[in-house]
Amino acid sequence: MIPDNVTAVLFDLDDTLCVYVAAAIRARREALADLAVPKFHLPLETIDKAYMNRFKEVRKLKDVEPWLSKYLKSGEPTRTETFRLAFSDLGLEDAAFARQVGDRYLELRERYIELYPDALPVLQALTPQYRLGIITNGPADTQREEIRRLSIEGWFQTILIEGEYGVGKPDASIFLEACRQMEARPRDALFVGNSWEHDAMGAVGAGLCAVWLNRTGEERERDDRVVEIRSLLELIPG
Repeated sequence: MIPDNVTAVLFDLDDTLCVYVAAAIRARREALADLAVPKFHLPLETIDKAYMNRFKEVRKLKDVEPWLSKYLKSGEPTRTETFRLAFSDLGLEDAAFARQVGDRYLELRERYIELYPDALPVLQALTPQYRLGIITNGPADTQREEIRRLSIEGWFQTILIEGEYGVGKPDASIFLEACRQMEARPRDALFVGNSWEHDAMGAVGAGLCAVWLNRTGEERERDDRVVEIRSLLELIPG
């Protein structure tokens, strides 16, 4: 299904090559159960709801200064701030405890993140014919460590991380920089990712071939500029 003209294939990382959201939810709830439930004497669901309410707020903060420059370097400041605000809503002002819970959450998340079963087979199959790359959003420290822990760096000619490059998907510049590094014209590069907005539409906007990895079978109006797949194995020729 890869067009004949394509010479470079680029992948998103989180929830494309590796399980991220499920690992993050498991890690967060386990960290809260271990540390916050005994502290607050409240049900886990109550504490987790307070976290999620603040998570949405802090996600918006990270896109503007002074949080943006902090976020690009490290996930710790916004991670700690989210827990701090959630705990404040529950009546506890304790930044040190928020940092402790955030560190535990990160430790568990890194432990639980793993490659999807179809990731290595597709990398092995495509390597002989295509140059491979990654474009991933997220802080420099956490994304680089995630790639290291997954032991996949050697498969890729180019790895661009939002926190290292300075902007992330769907900004066209990060797609075009990846193409430049891989010596491929945008129309000769294919990008695969699970996010419709950041991955599929970002790739289309930059002039790349776009493949939307829809593992969950999400219903969406068709767009002829985007190829939809349910598994990375569909990328394997023949």
